[in-house]
Amino acid sequence: MDTYFNKFPLINYNGVPCVDITRRAVISNTTLLNPYIFTPITINNSIRSDQLSRQYYGDPYQEWIIFMTNQITDPYDSWYMDSTQFNDFILQKYGSLTLPQQTIMYYTNNWYDNVETITVSNFDALSTNLQKYYEPTFDGFGQINGYNRIQVDWATTTNHLVSFNFANTIPTFIDNEIVAINYTANNVGSGQVASFGNNYLNIQHVAGYYLPNGSINAVSFSIVGALSNSVISIPTSNSVTITSFDALPDNEDIFYDAVTQWDYENNKNESNKVLQMLLPQFVPQVSADLQNVLNS
Repeated sequence: MDTYFNKFPLINYNGVPCVDITRRAVISNTTLLNPYIFTPITINNSIRSDQLSRQYYGDPYQEWIIFMTNQITDPYDSWYMDSTQFNDFILQKYGSLTLPQQTIMYYTNNWYDNVETITVSNFDALSTNLQKYYEPTFDGFGQINGYNRIQVDWATTTNHLVSFNFANTIPTFIDNEIVAINYTANNVGSGQVASFGNNYLNIQHVAGYYLPNGSINAVSFSIVGALSNSVISIPTSNSVTITSFDALPDNEDIFYDAVTQWDYENNKNESNKVLQMLLPQFVPQVSADLQNVLNS
C-alpha cells in the first residue's frame, strides 16, 4: 500500500508519535515538463481518483501521484465533475442555476468561432483598430492572399461602463447584480452593478442600448435590479447625468464574447477532464524521490 502520508517522517508531539504533515514537496519542473514519461488521458464522467489510480497503477492509494503530477492541490474542487455534480456545485456556489448563465465575468476574443478568411481588399478597408484582429495568410509564392482572425486569447474586464449620477438619493443595489435600464419604451439596455453610492450607480457589462441621445424622458426612465428589486426613477429629465466609458470601441464589440460565471466554471471543469498520467514504470523512482525529499 503505497500511500502518500506513509512517506512523511514521524515526530513526537506531546509524547505521541505523529506524522509530520507540515512537510511539503512538489514534483520538479524537470519531471513535469518531460514529455517522455507522461501520457495524456481523458477521464470519463464518473470515475473517482482512487478508481483511476487502481485502473492505471493497480493501487487506489497511489492517487497522490495523479494529484501531484497534475498539480492538483484540492482534489474536491479540481477533480472533474459530471453534469449532476457540476450543477450541484453551481447551485451551492452561486445559489442559482440560471443567474450564473446570465452574469458576465469578462469578455474574450472570439477568434475560435470565426474561421472565415477575408480578402486583402476587405482587410485594407478596415479601420486601423480592427486590423489587429487579423493575420495574413500566404500563397505558395509567399504573397499575401487573405487574412484570418488572429488566434490570440485577448480578454477585457468589461466592454462598456455607464455612470449614472442622480440629484436625489437612490435605493440600495447588490454588487454585480443584473439590472434593466429603461431609457424609453424603445431604448432598453442591461448591465451589472459595478459600484454604487447614495447618489450614483455605475453599471458595467452593458448590452443593448447604452448611449442615450438628447434628453431623457423622465416618465419612462428607470433602472431595475433583478436581485434587490430596487427601482430608480427620476422626477425630471435633468435629475440624472449619464457618462459612458468604452473599454471597447463600439466597432470592436463583435470581436468579443461575454464569459459568464457558468462559462468560466464549465471551462475550468472541462480542463480537469484531461490528465497527464505518469507512466507506471516511472512511479517507483518518483515515489522514492518524494520520500527522500520529505525525510531530508
